[in-house]
Amino acid sequence: MDRLWRLLKKETVTLHLRKRKKEEVIEELIDVLVRATLITDKVKALEGVLQRERMMSTGIGEEVAIPHAKYDHIDKPLLAFGRSSEGIKFESLDGKKVHLVFLLLSPKDEPTKYVKLLGKMARLLDRTEVRETLKRALTPEEIINTIKQEERRLR
Repeated sequence: MDRLWRLLKKETVTLHLRKRKKEEVIEELIDVLVRATLITDKVKALEGVLQRERMMSTGIGEEVAIPHAKYDHIDKPLLAFGRSSEGIKFESLDGKKVHLVFLLLSPKDEPTKYVKLLGKMARLLDRTEVRETLKRALTPEEIINTIKQEERRLR
C-alpha cells in the first residue's frame, strides 16, 4: 500500500493557496502537479476532478477537503496539498470553510488502491492534532513529516 507521505513532494505542497473559490483552488492544485511535471494533460485532470466534485462535495468537514478523481494518464497515484489561511467555501458537509486541501489523482485501473488511499486520508485527518499541526507547519517538509508520523501511528 502506498504511503501518503511518499506521494507528497516538496514541489506538490502549497502553503499559501491564492484562490478562494472551490473550482479555482482545484485548478491551482492541478497546476502544482503540472509544474512538478507529474501530469501533462491539465484539462483532462481538471475535468475529472470537477466532474467528481459535481456529484458531491469532497469537503469532508472539520476544515478539510479531499478532491479526487481517477485519471487515465498516470501509472501511480499523485497527491498535492494546499493550505488556505482565509478558508475556502467548499460546500463542506459541516458548512465550515476549508483550510486544508488534499488533491488525489489515481490510475483508473487501480480502484481498490484509490479507495484505500481516500480512506487512509480521512482517518489521518480525523484527528484534531494532525489538522492543527498541518495548519501551523512552516515548510513543505513539515507537512510531509506530519503525515509520515501520523501514518506510522495508524499502522
